[in-house]
Amino acid sequence: MCGIFAALSFGPKLNPEPLLKGLASLSARGPDGSSHWFSPEQNVMLGHVRLAIRDLVGGQQPLHSQNQRLHAVVNGELYYYTELRQKLERMGYTFQSHSDSELVLALYHFYG
Repeated sequence: MCGIFAALSFGPKLNPEPLLKGLASLSARGPDGSSHWFSPEQNVMLGHVRLAIRDLVGGQQPLHSQNQRLHAVVNGELYYYTELRQKLERMGYTFQSHSDSELVLALYHFYG
């Protein structure tokens, strides 16, 4: 199972060093990859360690919307993946990967 890590500061900028150590501590939960994202203001950090099950090549996280306004990390399997993906594609959404996790961004885009 994947691992997710997030931090938010309403005060000073986040210090990356301890946060990246925290993310590294989850490496056993996601041996297939690790990535992180800091907001430009450095007050938000999202991290993800991946156990690749679907879309072994794509599907890296954190996920970013096409307009770069929404960022997310997702842990777990989304049910009805194929049906939902096909419906959202018919509605005009263009997916960047074949990961079921990317559905979260598309669903938010259409339904909030």
